[in-house]
Amino acid sequence: MASLRMEFKRKIADLYLENKQKMEELDPETLVKFASGLLRLIEGEKQETQPSHDLGVLEQSMKHLKDDSTRLKNLKPNADDYNFTRSDCRNLVNSTKNWLIREGLI
Repeated sequence: MASLRMEFKRKIADLYLENKQKMEELDPETLVKFASGLLRLIEGEKQETQPSHDLGVLEQSMKHLKDDSTRLKNLKPNADDYNFTRSDCRNLVNSTKNWLIREGLI
């Protein structure tokens, strides 16, 4: 996501670090909070810069995380839907974390 401004990436890293422990535990409330916060940051970034493919990909990932984590709150543990949705959330959190590590921000 090289096309994103460094200031914007730092805001994402700060938001991630603020919620890191509970995100890695896949706490649904924290995941919703993180995704919602990032979606607000993305909206602000769209106003300040030209839309980019990277920004669009990040936005779709956070919408997906928000939807899945909201759904996770209403599912019963160890049911197939719960396990699938939890796995999906884990993958989205891990991809965000790995991207921030590769960027040298966390």
